[in-house]
Amino acid sequence: MNIIPEKFRWVFWLNPNTAFFESYRNVIMYNESPNYVSLLIWDVISLFLIYVGLRIIYQFDRSYSKII
Repeated sequence: MNIIPEKFRWVFWLNPNTAFFESYRNVIMYNESPNYVSLLIWDVISLFLIYVGLRIIYQFDRSYSKII
């Protein structure tokens, strides 16, 4: 993370895997606790996107053809 300039780190954190891998690295390499805030933020975003996706699927359930 130190390689990336400070003004571009926000782009780095847009990747959901970054929170997971940085927390994993903190626990294994540095014996620190994970970054729970970033993990929680991505969990909430993921649950919201799952909810939206399911709503869209159920809304158009009768209109698209089903292949068995």
